[in-house]
Amino acid sequence: MSGDTVYAVASGKGGVGKTTATANVAVAIAKLDYDVAIVDLDLGMANLNGWFALDPSGPTLHEVLADDADLTDAEYDAAGGVTIIPSRSDVESYTETDTSLLESVISDLRSRYDYVFLDIGAGISHETVLPLRLSDAAIIVTTPEEASLENANTTIELIHRLDGAVAGLIVNQTTSGDTLPESFTDEHMILGTIPSDSAVQASHETGIPHVLELPDSDATAGFMQVAERITGDEQLVSEKSDPLADAGLDSIELTTMDAIDVEDGQLHIDIEQLEMEDIDINSSSSDSESSDEGPADDSPVLALDDADTNSSTDEQSTDEGSDDTEESEDGGGFFSRLLR
Repeated sequence: MSGDTVYAVASGKGGVGKTTATANVAVAIAKLDYDVAIVDLDLGMANLNGWFALDPSGPTLHEVLADDADLTDAEYDAAGGVTIIPSRSDVESYTETDTSLLESVISDLRSRYDYVFLDIGAGISHETVLPLRLSDAAIIVTTPEEASLENANTTIELIHRLDGAVAGLIVNQTTSGDTLPESFTDEHMILGTIPSDSAVQASHETGIPHVLELPDSDATAGFMQVAERITGDEQLVSEKSDPLADAGLDSIELTTMDAIDVEDGQLHIDIEQLEMEDIDINSSSSDSESSDEGPADDSPVLALDDADTNSSTDEQSTDEGSDDTEESEDGGGFFSRLLR
């Protein structure tokens, strides 16, 4: 993205999942075959180690900033192929750090890694302002809550006053009913949205980043989208076809129906419930869209996945000369679009 390689990941307040986003986006970019380093710059409340089950046996960033160790001695290999420069959380180590050395640390990392992420503390302090100055751009992590969005705006205003750049925002812990103010989306670039998922927190507790532990989850797809937009490597990110969208259906709208369940890109339809909702399921599709075989009368659930939508036209269409083909009663409606 515009040649930027060093990103400060910031948030206006704690509890929005800033470190979770940092760890998972960094791993997502490493999966695209880049060399990635993460620096724990929450010098007073360091906690990045837990996201990678890392227990540093040697020097950390605190020793480097105290001029007691070389930077390379404080670099640790972590899950997903990323490099971690951890910090300590004890007060004594914190008081011995000299943040004026941070500029040379970042310059060194910039020369050796494709991307460097600075996981800075929440709020406004000298320890957060300095990394914002030294980075190429900032990534702001927020949630859809009004207070969090207001804090994100305050942080962005601070960055602008520092003559810094904002790469965009990651909106974390979203649900299907969340909406962002139009003024907010018009003014700020949204790098990606991460749906609320208890498994993300669970993966933190196991020390395995979510994008590694559950690669097919919606949250992982969100992190990969952020990675794609940061690197600009759209060709490296596999674009999964959306069979529901291909059929002209809105998966969010479908989930409001009691008979519909959308899970992992697969559509499950409760036939009996559809009948209760007064949706005609017995009519065939139009001549160009009709199927050889409809759901069996005793089959309670129909599942639509990629294989269903990608099957050949010959397999889905009926013989044009067949006398059994009936005119569709739904006129190309719900099931016509679903099964074509």
